[in-house]
Amino acid sequence: MVNLRIMDRHGENLGSEEPYGQTLAEYSRMMIRNPRSFVFVSMADTCLRAGKPKLALEVLERGLRHHPNLASALTLKGRALMELGRPGEAREPLLRAVGGGENVLARKLLAQLCLESGEPEKGLELFDEIRRLWPGYEPPQPLMEQLKQAAGTKPQTDAPTKQPRENNGRRDEAISTLERWLDNATRMAKG
Repeated sequence: MVNLRIMDRHGENLGSEEPYGQTLAEYSRMMIRNPRSFVFVSMADTCLRAGKPKLALEVLERGLRHHPNLASALTLKGRALMELGRPGEAREPLLRAVGGGENVLARKLLAQLCLESGEPEKGLELFDEIRRLWPGYEPPQPLMEQLKQAAGTKPQTDAPTKQPRENNGRRDEAISTLERWLDNATRMAKG
């Protein structure tokens, strides 16, 4: 077996000694062949799983130059920035990812940021949004309890209360507008 040693621009080995090394090496070859490929998302996810958030961020920034509105990449960028201890920078890509549709992971990460930045009410609102989008969704209990405690509310086991009909109409209209915008952006990116 040939031992591939691919180095990132920081001199970090992406070779096969590490559990994810072979996968990263293959993704790297694919990206060299086609820099506009969506494989950068998988490579960044693998980098995060391998404990390399700095490399994941670099990969994401390169890929987002070609696909600036890709929600999955924006979510991973937010996660990488959080892992690097840069929560202030993580908020913007996560908000962009949430604006693109039903992104549960981006909302969970934003809820975590809300807790850390002293905005637990906003974090609870994000979980309410998730429940409206995915009625059977069960949020992570430790984070929910922390948010509720920080917000000074009692734990709630019932479904969230419904908003007035006019708010739902505005929300539906906003979602529809965002979906049209995302479809247009996707078509423009494909050329």
